[in-house]
Amino acid sequence: MLMGLPKKAFSRRSIVCLAGGLLVALVGAAGDLAAQTAASLPNRQATVHALSMTTPLGASSPQGDVEEITCRLSLTCARCHVLSTDFAQAAAVDDSWIDASTCKLAEVKEGNAGKIWVDGITVMSETLESVRAAVLYLRDYAPEGYRLPKDLLARYDISFTFGIVPLITRGTSAGLSFLMSAYSAAAAIPIMPQVAVTGAITEDGKVGPVGAIPEKVAAAAQLGFSTVIIPASHYAELSLLPPDLPRRIRIILADTADQALFHALGQAGPRGAEYDAMCKNYLAAVALANQGETGQALSIFSQLATMYPEDYSLRVWVQYLQALLPTG
Repeated sequence: MLMGLPKKAFSRRSIVCLAGGLLVALVGAAGDLAAQTAASLPNRQATVHALSMTTPLGASSPQGDVEEITCRLSLTCARCHVLSTDFAQAAAVDDSWIDASTCKLAEVKEGNAGKIWVDGITVMSETLESVRAAVLYLRDYAPEGYRLPKDLLARYDISFTFGIVPLITRGTSAGLSFLMSAYSAAAAIPIMPQVAVTGAITEDGKVGPVGAIPEKVAAAAQLGFSTVIIPASHYAELSLLPPDLPRRIRIILADTADQALFHALGQAGPRGAEYDAMCKNYLAAVALANQGETGQALSIFSQLATMYPEDYSLRVWVQYLQALLPTG
């Protein structure tokens, strides 16, 4: 990865690569925010791109992928189990595993009147625990600006649907995706479309480790996503990525759910003014670097990296600019 490259590996062309992917990650979708917000209001639903592992039909081993997880708020359980092409093909081969009860209830304590559903063929208890943790964080533990009304569950049912209908939904890696889609649907604030996310979640908002991070990040980059949000505990695994990949995709190493939401919601989120200021400083530093003002650019990026240590792209910039400065 970039931190391990010798100085001679840096060139003036590197700055084009750094600026291209990472600037798109910061500001590329700003024009779509208003339209997406308006579109989300009537249906009270939101979709998040979740990093995942899938085994395509006929394949012998799993591979990294990105799927959509949609959260819907409704006065009654409004699940609509639409069989995808993948599901139909798999069922034609072997339907013995099909569970007729495809919508699983995830109970939340304190006797909510509404219910939380997860749509899948076979949903494991770990996945339901992730859903509970995500909703409880938003209701009871999230900081101001991210906390949802206490009576949300008394007024709405919440249902989660996978874009690719899973044969088996297991594990906790979609926890942060559940949380983000629920917040986005309830607050009518869209997640930026170029963001893909993975991470387990606890009730108090801690982001926990998941599996296959290198494969998932590589898949997101290949599919055109410019920002990935992963658990901070996987920092060491970034060394397993292709050396140029951290310069082409923005990687957020999140410790907490509110960190992840800040970078996923961008200028439309509760901390939009702060995000906007971060973007402006970022753009100013890039302009200085392009003009050859390496020291000034390094100073700004170093300050940003101190303020937002979870943003790995800022560390990439700092390492790059430090390597350009003369030694001695």
